[in-house]
Amino acid sequence: MIDFKQAEKEIAENREEVIQKLVDFSFTDTLLFWSDDTKIKKIQEEKWAPVLFWFSKKFNIKLEKTDKLDVPEGNQRYRNEMEAVMDRLPIKKLTAFYFISVRLKSTLLALAMVEGQISAEEAFELSYLEEIHQNEIWGTESKSFYARNQVKKDIEEIEEYLKK
Repeated sequence: MIDFKQAEKEIAENREEVIQKLVDFSFTDTLLFWSDDTKIKKIQEEKWAPVLFWFSKKFNIKLEKTDKLDVPEGNQRYRNEMEAVMDRLPIKKLTAFYFISVRLKSTLLALAMVEGQISAEEAFELSYLEEIHQNEIWGTESKSFYARNQVKKDIEEIEEYLKK
C-alpha cells in the first residue's frame, strides 16, 4: 500500500528534481516505441494513437514515435513544454502522475489518467498491450502474470487516491 501523504510531502520538497526526472523519462515513454510487427502495430494504431492524438491536441506537443530502439531526438525540442505541463499539476495529481509513470513506464498514460481521459484499467491495458497480445498467442508465464497483476492493483489504488 502506498503512503500517499508521505509521498506528497517528499515530492513537494523535491518538486523541481522530480519534474526534471519525469521530463527526461517522458522521452522514453512506452507509447513512443512501436513494434515493427504488423499485427501489433495495427493494435497500437487502434489503441495508442487516440492517446497520442489527445495529448497532442490538449498540450500542443506532437511527440515523435519510432519502431527503432533509439529515442527520437526531435522530442527534446519539447522539453520546456513538457516541464510546464508537469509543473502545472497540483501536488496530489503530480504524486499520482509520478507513481503511474513509474509503474506503467509512460508519462503519457499517467497524464491521460490524472486528467480523467482514461481509467486505471485502460491505462494498464495500454501499457501492457504488446505483452498481453503475446500472451494471447503463447500463453502467460506465471511470474510475469503476478508482476503485472501487482502493477494493476497499484494503478487501481492510485485511481482511488485521485478520487478522494
